[in-house]
This record gives sequence, C-alpha cells and structure tokens, in this order.
Amino acid sequence: MSVSQTLPFHRRTLALFGVNVFIFAGNMFAAGPATTFGSLAKDFGVPFSQLADLITYPALLLGLANLFWVPTALCIGKRWAIIVSMIIALAGAIWSSVAQTYNQLLASRIVASFGAGSVESIGPSIIADLVSPRYYATAMACYLSGGSQLGPLVAGYVSAAKGWRWFFVTCVIVIAVDLVVIFFLLPETLFDPDYPPSTMGMAPADEDPNKATVSRVEHSTGFESSVGHAAHNDPRLGSGLLHLSITERAKQSGIWRYWLRTFVQPLSLAGRPAIFYSSLTYGIMLGSVIAVSTLSPQLFSPPPYHFSEISLGLLSSASFIGLLLTFPVAGPLTDKLACLLDTRSGEHRPRHRLPALIAPFLICPPGIICFGSSVSRHHHYVLPALGSAMLSTGLTLVPSVTMSYVAEVYADTNGQAFVAINALKNVIGFGFAKGSYQWMERVGVENMFFTMAGVEWAVLGLGVFLYFPRILSCCRT
Repeated sequence: MSVSQTLPFHRRTLALFGVNVFIFAGNMFAAGPATTFGSLAKDFGVPFSQLADLITYPALLLGLANLFWVPTALCIGKRWAIIVSMIIALAGAIWSSVAQTYNQLLASRIVASFGAGSVESIGPSIIADLVSPRYYATAMACYLSGGSQLGPLVAGYVSAAKGWRWFFVTCVIVIAVDLVVIFFLLPETLFDPDYPPSTMGMAPADEDPNKATVSRVEHSTGFESSVGHAAHNDPRLGSGLLHLSITERAKQSGIWRYWLRTFVQPLSLAGRPAIFYSSLTYGIMLGSVIAVSTLSPQLFSPPPYHFSEISLGLLSSASFIGLLLTFPVAGPLTDKLACLLDTRSGEHRPRHRLPALIAPFLICPPGIICFGSSVSRHHHYVLPALGSAMLSTGLTLVPSVTMSYVAEVYADTNGQAFVAINALKNVIGFGFAKGSYQWMERVGVENMFFTMAGVEWAVLGLGVFLYFPRILSCCRT
C-alpha cells in the first residue's frame, strides 16, 4: 500500500503545499534583494558590483547544498532532512533581517540558502511518494517555482513601503509558518531498499501492521527507485512527530561511511558527456538570467529609465511570464519530437530528444541580444522586458530536453546524475554571472550581452556532437 493510499487526501494536499511553499520561499529569498540594491548601497556604502554577490553566492549554495542534503536524507529520512534544513533557512533569514553590516548580510544569506537548497532534490521525490503515478506530472507542474522571478517583485513592493529589512521579515514569516505545516503534516516517505523482499509492505513482527507502507520513489530525484520497506507513522495528526530513525542501509554500512559514499557518487558522474552537457547548458542559461537580474538595478535606476524598486520588480516579472508560458510546452515538445524521430528511424534512441534544443537555440540567445541592444540604446522598456522573457524560457526548455536525455542514457544511475547536474549547473551559473559587472564595465553593455548570446549558441550547438557521435569519433582520429 503506497503513501498516497494511506494518507487522507487533505493530509497529502497540505504536505505537498508545504513542500511547494518551501521551494518558492527559498528561491524568493535568494533572488529578491536584486531590486533593493539602491537602498542597500546607501545603508552599507558598497557599490552595485559588490552587492551582486548577495545574489550569486546564494544561487551557488542552492545547488551545492544538494550534495549534502541528499545523503543526509538517505540516512535520517526525507522528513527530518527537510525540517532541519528549514530551521537553518529560518535562522539565516532572521539573521538577514537584523544584519548590521554587508558582510553579515552576505553570510546570513549564504547560511539560509544552504538550508533552502535541500528541497531542490528532496522535494520532487516527496511529491513522487505522495501522489499516484498518473498524477505525478500534474503535481510536478505545481512544483514550478516562480520564486526566483517573483521574489524581486515582492522585494520591490515591500522595500518601497517598509524598507529592505521587511522583505527578509516577510521571508521569515513565510518560512516559519511553512515549518509548522511541514512539521505536523509531512509524513516520512523514505524506504529502505535493502529490506528483505519477503516482508515488503509488511511490518516487522514487533510492529503494528498499520504503521508500515510501501513507498514509491522516482529515479529522477536522487533517491533509489526500487520497491522496499518504509516505516510510516500512523496517519492520524500528531502521531510520531518526534520519531527519528536511521535507515537500515545506513546502519549496516555505518552512518558516516554510507553518507560519504552517497556524497561521492554524484561527483564521480559529473564528467560524463551527457551529464556535463546538461549541466553546462542549464548553468549557462541560469547564469544569464542571474546576470540580467543583478545588472538590472544599475541599468534601469539611472536616467533615462529612473526605475524605482517597484518598477524593477515589475520588470523582473517579465521573466516569470516567459517561464510560465513555456512550462506547459517544454515537456510535450520534447516527448512528441522524440516519438516522431523514433517512428521515422524504427527504433527508440535517447538522442532523439536532443533536436528539441532547436527551440531554445532560436529563442534564448536572440532574447539576450534584444535585452542588451535595447538597454544600451535606451529603447522603450518593453523591449528589454521582452528579451528577458525570451531568455528565461531556457530555464524550462533546456532542462526538459537535456535531463530527459540523461534519464535515458544513465537509466541505472540517473538519481545520482541529477544530483550532480543540480550542483554543477549552479556552479557554472555562478561562474558565468559572478564577473558580469566587471565584464560590462570593460566591454560595454551591448558587447557583453552579444557575447553572452554567442556563448549560449555555442554551448547549445555542442549537442550536435551528442546527436551525431560519429563526428566526435572522426575528430579524435
């Protein structure tokens, strides 16, 4: 009996709601301060180029945190991994709201983002456990986080009305309320794949049979996808809230040894061609979006735009619109094109998913050119907003193609592969966006964004070598 069959519908709904709110709040916290750079520069006396670290470093930690939290969840369970990470995120957000120096604010945001990063990989696996397979795609659609796009909008309005500290107070309130929801309503869904098959779905002799269920875990989340045993607490509200147990596999191998092994496994896959290509394309797209977000205050605050914090927030919402419009299309486009190529060739091949990258190839680089060219020539703000929306489509179109390709190429190890991609793409995105201010000052606005577009075209074009592996073989010979 699965978790989705054991728990009442309202419990599952509230648990899913809590997980979705956490990923939204984490991304909102990480990206929000971009629109408050004007106020932060006055209070701390630092230039915009230094304030950009308040966005780039938290984005880095959101990805790297997966390498820590996934092994932790495999040792102590998903529920307690999420709860502990939320406490860390809450503590960091509180520290941000009272930070007295720039260094304190940066350190507090790094701490909070490390905590918030847990749900990047654990969240989808919890969704897979709580819903039946037929509704998994719909549930994942609700998992779409607009926090990184709507965060600057929320920060702009709150900062204009109450000051920048109140944006962090808002994040504290959201995370604290969500922590209560998660603590009382999120069940433990992790199972032990090594549990003897003869007792699958059954409780040990000394346990109440009503306390054991079988849980399904998706391959694509970083957790193993073999049916096994999970000891779940009674579904009644308030039962077993403080129960903490170590998984059987962690006990057998030794907690620290098992944690270290599951930590190293994703790192060993990072250099594989398909995984590295997925990380590179996703990371470049992410880095471009971060660069646009962090540079917008310096580009639109001075004349001739004179944008206020609210206006900067509204401008950032254009990327959310682009993300929202392409999200329902990204998955079906990849699947249908792959099916068409399978039919024509008479056999199914994972590389048949790659031609769908033509869509971001034609949309994203022209979008960043539109943004940079229109800003440098002081055109109407609608044009840079349009360019930002076009660029942000890459955050859905690119991973829908490359990660589905990785899921098929590395079917036996795609859990670890996705953890590696989540970490590596944030490292690449961080590196791409980190020096954007100095880059812009050195070559100018238009030249920088034109070069970014060229990098995006080049990186996406590397997919040709994966689709036609013989080209790569000829180059080697």
